[in-house]
Amino acid sequence: MREGKNRFVSVLVFLSRDPRESGGNLAFPSFDALYRRNDTNCSNSRLLVNAKPGKVVFWYNMLEDGNLDEYAESIQCAITSSELWVAKFWIWEPSHE
Repeated sequence: MREGKNRFVSVLVFLSRDPRESGGNLAFPSFDALYRRNDTNCSNSRLLVNAKPGKVVFWYNMLEDGNLDEYAESIQCAITSSELWVAKFWIWEPSHE
């Protein structure tokens, strides 16, 4: 566990994207390490969420024991020509004081 507060939950909402656009997907690259894949192309990730407007993605960043979940690390794939609008929400871990 890192010192201080950590993100407990992440929520990503895809708001809009040019329909001709193909980038901006959400990938979880550490998940690929489970399958011993070392592919640097974001779009080839085994766990990939397509950037479709209206789609909501929810995931935990921490394990039940309070440690960070290394497989919860996410990255946004490159956007090649236009723009992508998203909203991110984070719920921080509760204080243990």
